[in-house]
Amino acid sequence: MRSNPTPSAAIAPPSGPPSPPAPVRRYVLPLAGEDWQGLLARLAAAGEAELALDALLAWNPHLAYRPPSNPLTPLDIVFLEGPRTGPR
Repeated sequence: MRSNPTPSAAIAPPSGPPSPPAPVRRYVLPLAGEDWQGLLARLAAAGEAELALDALLAWNPHLAYRPPSNPLTPLDIVFLEGPRTGPR
């Protein structure tokens, strides 16, 4: 029976305080049977700033290029803002 060799040097823990987590974009999940207009209406009723469909499609190209025969699903992630470049 062969054993795995052990590394000669132990891995040192990082020094200093941990770095902050990477920025996270705000997102929402569509409800079952919800289309883009229904999603916009739900976001407006929830007090979200007035979002335009063009902006949502620009921030969600993975959904914008989907064929019209494939509607939104509850598993889709719809970003509510553009990509962040650093901490806010």
